Amino acid sequence: MKEIIECDQWSSTADNIKDLKFDEVGINDLVGGDSEAAKVIFGGHFIRRTVTDTAMPYIGNVWFVKDETTGGLKKYRAKYDSSD
Repeated sequence: MKEIIECDQWSSTADNIKDLKFDEVGINDLVGGDSEAAKVIFGGHFIRRTVTDTAMPYIGNVWFVKDETTGGLKKYRAKYDSSD
């Protein structure tokens, strides 16, 4: 099992995503990129979940795990559209 942060593909483009800490981040911490538009249009999607090692995200979602070296967000898996 893995603890992940799941967010929509637009929120995952935040300019500051590499500067944020996995244990502390929330959707309101995401700044820049398409994350601003996602928050305005539909509120964005950002949740913490525990998933199995073989689980895959739904279409339009990106999963981040905790980078054990920095404590930041490390992209784990993504499914941007049905072709992935």
